[in-house]
Amino acid sequence: MAIECKVSDASPSELLYFLSHFRKTGVFKIKSKNISGEIYIKQGKIVHAVNNQSFGLEALYNLALVQEGTELFNEGEYPPSETIADESAQLISEAERRRIELRDLIKKVPPLSTVLNRALRLPTNEPVTLRKSDWKVFVMTNGKKDLKTIIETSNTGILEVYASISWLIEKGYILDPAAAFRELKHTLIKINELVKVYGEGGVGIPSWINFLKEQVQNFDPDETKISPYFIWESEKVNLNEERISSSNAALINEFLQRLGGMVLEKAVNDYGKIIAKRKYDQVIKKLSEKKGE
Repeated sequence: MAIECKVSDASPSELLYFLSHFRKTGVFKIKSKNISGEIYIKQGKIVHAVNNQSFGLEALYNLALVQEGTELFNEGEYPPSETIADESAQLISEAERRRIELRDLIKKVPPLSTVLNRALRLPTNEPVTLRKSDWKVFVMTNGKKDLKTIIETSNTGILEVYASISWLIEKGYILDPAAAFRELKHTLIKINELVKVYGEGGVGIPSWINFLKEQVQNFDPDETKISPYFIWESEKVNLNEERISSSNAALINEFLQRLGGMVLEKAVNDYGKIIAKRKYDQVIKKLSEKKGE
């Protein structure tokens, strides 16, 4: 019997559970861009694992963390050696826990193309305790290497290096200079999607764009504070990116979020609370799914 599928269709831990439950014997091969290896099962028990960097438990957990790639199980192949003696059910449970933890960490860190900087000053005067992986990531963060390079050359387990990046950003030891601008663009996309969903089938999108322009004019009648950052089109609003920098992106984003609240308030008045909220939730769900891709 052979089983072949993509990791996106069934995670390694899910397939391991299936093979263990039916007491299969064979080799489970996992291949992805950055790691590939084999997990051997004998009568449903995980007995050996090997990848291009390690073997035994370490290899098992590294392979179980694969988020994208292919999987193939060939029945009847026996392990060259047995390096794992732990209970398979516990191993699979721990592998799944780590996979979910990594998935959540990946969502928290910036895109892999991001170039991070070290903080010029420590955010606290309290003593700082860095793990080996934290220190390694901190040293490699030099304002030149992108996250992809740091992750691939850190010689650290994928879960550990993502945990270090997330922790260092959260504590303010390394900085993402583009974070505020990315958040600003996300808020702008949200507003344009809301205008689209509320305008279609109603008074029309241009009418909603005019509503937004009126709110900006009411806030900035002299057109000197916030107005220069916007470019108005008939069916969407854009940003004048040449005027936006890391120093003012957060302030503009705060105003955009207020505009989003005004859009929802107008929609409630125009369509009623139930319809307005349903359309709003549809937009939020769509953007959340797109952000998590």
